[in-house]
Amino acid sequence: MNRVVDELPVQARIPADLDAPDRIMLGLTTRQVAVLAVAVVPIYLAWQVLAGRVPIPVLVATTSPVAALAAAVAMGRRDGVSLDAWLLAALTHRRGPRRLLPVHPSSGTPDWAPLTTTNPTAETGRLGMLRLPTSAIDDDGTLVTGATAVALVASTTVTANLNSSAEQAAQVGAFARWLNALTSPAQIVLSTTRLDLGTHAERVVEQAHDLTSPALAGAAVDYAWFLLDLMESHDPLQRTVTIAVTSPSVSRAGTVGSDVQRRAAATADALSAVGVRCRVLSAGEVTAVLSAAADPYGSTDATSPRTAPGIPVTATTTAWDEYTDSAIDDLSLDDNLADEPAGRPASWGRR
Repeated sequence: MNRVVDELPVQARIPADLDAPDRIMLGLTTRQVAVLAVAVVPIYLAWQVLAGRVPIPVLVATTSPVAALAAAVAMGRRDGVSLDAWLLAALTHRRGPRRLLPVHPSSGTPDWAPLTTTNPTAETGRLGMLRLPTSAIDDDGTLVTGATAVALVASTTVTANLNSSAEQAAQVGAFARWLNALTSPAQIVLSTTRLDLGTHAERVVEQAHDLTSPALAGAAVDYAWFLLDLMESHDPLQRTVTIAVTSPSVSRAGTVGSDVQRRAAATADALSAVGVRCRVLSAGEVTAVLSAAADPYGSTDATSPRTAPGIPVTATTTAWDEYTDSAIDDLSLDDNLADEPAGRPASWGRR
């Protein structure tokens, strides 16, 4: 009997309509009813007043486009967004400022920012305040986002299909215990990013200089060449899992950092029972995660050079290209460690 129970697959019913709005009338939601009411009420009043004075065909021809437009706005969707919300977002974007400043617009455009129009007066009215979700990154990696402090936890993945039914049930139970233990919102972000093999190849070359054995140094350089070959021919990707743990308090004078960091450490410990490896990210790693979110084609390494706060970014090449070119130069010019491996493509050089 126990053997049969252990072989049963682990199943869980997850409703897919948790965020679906309630339908209150004729299969319509509250939002749709409100949008239709805005158009139906004036049309009804117009028919009551003009029914005996204006021919019916004229009333039908006049009110039909308004009714059709209201129905399209109420029930239409574009890119998964309701049409009324999409139109509101388009109007907000149209009327919003075209240039955002890190300071209040009353202070004017910074000296390093070039003018994009020959009429500075007209452009001044289109300035706006740049408001990013994250206002600061503490030394321990805590993100301050106004009303909330956030800590990031990096996690690996686990292939549950390779486990037995009992092991899968234990993993589901451990994950459920973490969910039930949450007292504040948390977010799990799965993303696919470019694998930074250029930076890793550069580190291999730097460490090869410190090796005393020429054979080991040659093997290290050959491995670095292999990494650069792989990066150039296949453009490998990596999947990352990041968990954002929040804290409801943001008092910088209090224990915000320690509180959210404690929750992040508890999350890492709880998810370790699922079979994954978790750790809380440091300040440099948090900066790398945010940089990768803003520039997915750039370097995601925490040690890559970054512009200091308050200084405009003027570099024309990305950190990824600088690291890759540097690694290729080291491999191409260093003849003391090892010769170029046989079969090296003739197209190697600076990108």
